Amino acid sequence: MWTAAKLVAGLLLAGLCWYTSELVKPFLPEGFDPRRMSEVNAAVGFLVGWSFMGARARGGLTAAISYGFTGSILAALWCLAVDSTLEMLRLSFRGQYDGPIDAIMDIFDMMLQYGQLMLTPSILVVLLGGGVIVGIIAEYTSRKAN
Repeated sequence: MWTAAKLVAGLLLAGLCWYTSELVKPFLPEGFDPRRMSEVNAAVGFLVGWSFMGARARGGLTAAISYGFTGSILAALWCLAVDSTLEMLRLSFRGQYDGPIDAIMDIFDMMLQYGQLMLTPSILVVLLGGGVIVGIIAEYTSRKAN
C-alpha cells in the first residue's frame, strides 16, 4: 500500500545509494565496468527504502534510528549482490568461467572484494549516517502525513 513514508524513504535511500556508488567508483578494480552501477544501486535503494524502511515508520525516534541504520546496511548488501551478479553475467558472456558453479562462486568472491572497498571511513560515514537520517526523515513524514 502506498504511503508518504514509503515514498520518502524510497526516494531518499535511492539517492543515498546513488551517491555512495559514486564514492565507491574510484576504488573499483581495473576491468570492472561501472557503467550503470549508480542507477542500478539507486533502484535497489528505492526498493529497500520502500519495502523495509517505509513500512517500519511510525515507531518513534529510537526505532527510526534503528531501521535507518539497518536499512542502509541491507541496501548495501543487496547492492553488492546485484552488482556482483551483473558483473558475473558480463564475464560469463565473455567465456571466463569453466562452468555455472564457478560463476556462482565468483559472485560471492566479488561481493567480498567489493564489500572491502566500502570499509573506508568516509564511505561508511556517508552510508550509515545517511541511513539514519533517512530513517528519521521517514519517521517524521509518517507522523506528519497522518
